Parts: sequence; C-alpha cells; structure tokens
Amino acid sequence: MTRNLSAFLFTWRGLIVAYLYFLIPRTILTLTVAWSNMDWSLIEAAQSLGAGRAAILLRVLLPMLLPSILSGSSLLFAVSMGAFGTAFALTGTSVKILPMVIYTQVSDMSTDIAQADALAVVLTLVTTGVIVLYERSFRPSGT
Repeated sequence: MTRNLSAFLFTWRGLIVAYLYFLIPRTILTLTVAWSNMDWSLIEAAQSLGAGRAAILLRVLLPMLLPSILSGSSLLFAVSMGAFGTAFALTGTSVKILPMVIYTQVSDMSTDIAQADALAVVLTLVTTGVIVLYERSFRPSGT
C-alpha cells in the first residue's frame, strides 16, 4: 500500500492532486463572494415559471456564477504557473512542467540561460494570454 501511494504521489497525477489540494480553497473564496451576492429572486422566478432543477442550474445559476468560476480558474492557472516549489518537492525534476524546466535550465544541473529566458517568455505570454482572454470575455458591452 505504501509503495503504491508513493508511486502515485511522485508522478504527475500526484502533482495534480497536490495542486488541487492547495488551490481549491482559492477558488472557493472567489465563488463564495458570487454566491453571497447572488439574486435569489431569479431562482424563485424560474421556479414559479415552471423551470426544473436542471434548467435552473443551466440557465440561472451557472450564468450568474460563470464570471467567478472563470476568475477563480484564471487565478488558479496563474498561481499554478508560478508554484514550482510544490512540483519540485514532490517530484524533483522528473515531471516536466514549464516552471520546472526553467528552474533546471538555471540551476547547477544545467546553465542554459538563453533557453531559460525563452521559456520564461513563453510562460509569461501564455499566462498573459489567459488573463487577457478572461478580461475580454467580461468587458462590459459598449466599451
């Protein structure tokens, strides 16, 4: 049992579980704000008009929570791109995620600064692209 757990924990699957463990509370915080500010009269109106539970979920709840879900997702993405300490502690350099590859390029194992710089630019562009897409999807109409 212990051997199977350590074989799982020190892989990319275990890394995903570890990331979820420390990143889910951040998402819950963003959803809590949306949940507490939700207009519950819309749900009551949908019920009074005969909408079922699935219709209320898909047509009322999810559209109201979608900005917070996307905000939490972009926050998780940005934090996970910079949180290579967790990956390094669990997997060493065996899992190839971009922040870890950059780290290995500037560590004692390798000193390819040019490749590390290029990868850092790619990481920055990807993260910026995700944030820009998020911002554009929630820009008020008419601006």
